[in-house]
Amino acid sequence: MTDLPASPALAHPTRTTPVRQHADDLPAPRGDAPAPRLRTVWRFTDWTLSHAANEPDLPPVRHRFQCVSEDEDGWVCGAEGPERVSFEAAQGWPFLRVKDAPDHRTYDHVARVPWTVSPRVEPGTVIP
Repeated sequence: MTDLPASPALAHPTRTTPVRQHADDLPAPRGDAPAPRLRTVWRFTDWTLSHAANEPDLPPVRHRFQCVSEDEDGWVCGAEGPERVSFEAAQGWPFLRVKDAPDHRTYDHVARVPWTVSPRVEPGTVIP
């Protein structure tokens, strides 16, 4: 199995939230026009949640495995392998774990995937 594919925006719902826009963000008056009053303008914008595969400043997807086998008393083991960027490298830990605890054969794959939330229109953008 490989890392998650890059996708610009998955089919997640967009949310509309208010964004404050200050009068300082508005264009300067022209000619004899009065200066804008200092006030707050509320503008609603759509937000999108997307997988940030192509964002260079965000960390890569990381993988690890966690032992979820139960002992004789019904307690979950909870031992965790190291986090790895490569899924194949993370897969090696359960084999090491089963050498130490042969009865522990059930594992969860835990992936840390960076996501971003971005507005349809950036705050501070003047819409005519």
